[in-house]
Amino acid sequence: QLPGFSIRSRFTDAKPITVRALLAHHSGLPSDYLKGMWTTSPVDLATLQNLLREESLATAPQSEYKYSNLDYSLLGRLIEVRSSEPFALTIRRDLLEPLGMTKSSFAAVTQTAAAMAKGYTEGKQVTAIELRDSPAGSLVSNTTDLARFISFVLADGRTATGNQLLQPSTLHAMFAPQFPALPLDFGHNIGLGWMIDGVHAPGLGPIAWHTGEYPGYFSALMIAPKHKLGVVILTNGQAAQGFTVQVGSKALQLALAAKLGIPVPAAGEPAAEPPGIDMPSAQLAEYTGDYVVFGQLSPITSNGKHLTVEAMGKSINLIPVGPATFIPKVPVAGLFNIPLSGMSVHFTAVGDRHFAVLDGLPQPFPFERVPHSAIPPVWIKRLGTYRAVTDDTFDFQNIHLEVENGMLVLRLQVSTSKTWGVNNVAARIAIMPISNDEAIIVGAGDAEGGVIRAIQQGNKDALFYSGYVFSRSELRHE
Repeated sequence: QLPGFSIRSRFTDAKPITVRALLAHHSGLPSDYLKGMWTTSPVDLATLQNLLREESLATAPQSEYKYSNLDYSLLGRLIEVRSSEPFALTIRRDLLEPLGMTKSSFAAVTQTAAAMAKGYTEGKQVTAIELRDSPAGSLVSNTTDLARFISFVLADGRTATGNQLLQPSTLHAMFAPQFPALPLDFGHNIGLGWMIDGVHAPGLGPIAWHTGEYPGYFSALMIAPKHKLGVVILTNGQAAQGFTVQVGSKALQLALAAKLGIPVPAAGEPAAEPPGIDMPSAQLAEYTGDYVVFGQLSPITSNGKHLTVEAMGKSINLIPVGPATFIPKVPVAGLFNIPLSGMSVHFTAVGDRHFAVLDGLPQPFPFERVPHSAIPPVWIKRLGTYRAVTDDTFDFQNIHLEVENGMLVLRLQVSTSKTWGVNNVAARIAIMPISNDEAIIVGAGDAEGGVIRAIQQGNKDALFYSGYVFSRSELRHE
C-alpha cells in the first residue's frame, strides 16, 4: 500500500488499484496530471501524490487499458516509501550500478544535458526541460548501457558478473498477458511494463518492446526472447517516431539471420486488399455519428455508399469490405483513393458504448461515439468563455464551453512551445455531464480522457481539469 494516497472516484464496488494494475496500465488513473508535468522546477513525487487527491479516476480500475504516466509515478513513489530515499538513488544503487550502467541516470535532465546529444523538434534545437514524472520517462542512457540491460533480461535476470538480481520466474512474468480478454481492450495485450503485442517479424517469435519519447528525442527497445536477441535505437529527433519501430523490427531480422547463418526472408507480397462490397445505406447510417478520434471530436458521415470521417484535418473515406469492417482511404483531388496500408476499421459495441476501432497499428485504437443526452440545466448555465493561467506545460487560449449539435463541447486552442513545439492547435473536446458538478471527457484507450469538475472560485463558477483552473471570464446563456 501507498500511505496517504487517495483519489476521487465515481465508481462503486470497483476493484482496487494494485501494483500489477499500475505496471500494466490498468489502474484507472488518468493518463497524466498535466499541470506542472513539464517544467524547469518540478515538484517531487510526494507532492504529486498529494495533488492527486483533487483528481478523479478516468476509468474503473482493472477494467480497461489506458496508458498512464501517473501509474509509473506512483510506482516510483512506492519505491521511495519502501526505501526511504529518492527514487533516482534507489534505482541507481539497486539496478543501474549492478548492471554496469554507469552512464545511465534518472537524475535531472538539466544536470546531464551537457553530456547529451542535442534534441530537435521540427528541425529546431530543444531547450532541456524536466519531466516531473521521472519514473515514467526520465532515464538518460546510451546504447552501450541499454545493451547491458537487454543482456540482463535475456539472461533471465542474471547480471554480467553472475549475480541473480531477479528470479527467472519474476522476469518471465513481465512477458505474460495481464488482464487478458477485457472487452474494452479490443484484443490488446500488455505485460508488466512491456508491450507484448503489435510488432511482428518472420521467424522471431514473440517480440517485447517499448518506445520512449522526450521533447527532442525518440527511442525504442525491442527483444525477441525466443532467440535471445535485442535491439535499442536512440534518436535525437522526434520525427523518428514515424519509423523507429520498423527499423528495430528489421534490425532483429538481420540479427537473427546473422546468428543462424540464414538469409533474411524476402519481403512477401503485400496482402491483397479485400474488395469493396455494397452495404445497405441503412446499415451505413447505423455507424454515423460524432466520434472521439485521437482525443478530437470528429464526425463520421455516410453518402449512401461509404463512410467518411473528418479527422486530423483530413477527410478519410471508409470503404465497406465486410460486415462492420471498412478499409480507410484518403481521397486525392477528389479523383481516387489511397489506401492506408495494412489498416482497417471495425465497428463494435461494449454494453451501451459504441466504437470504431482502428486496427493494423502496434495496438488497436478505439474511437468512441459520443452519446447524445439532455444537458442538465446547471451545465447550461456554465456556458461561456473561460481563461487559464499559462505554465511551462500548456498555454490554453480561446476557451469556450458551448453546445454543439446537442453535445456539450469544450473548444480551445493549445500551445506547447516550451516542450513539443506545437502552437495554436485547435481542439474540440466532447464532455458528458454525469452529475451537477462532474463531466467526463468522452474517449477510450490512449485518449487523455478524465473528469472535468465544476468548482467555485470566489463567487463564480470555474472548471478544474488535471490541475488547471479555468476561470469564467464571460457568461453566455442558451
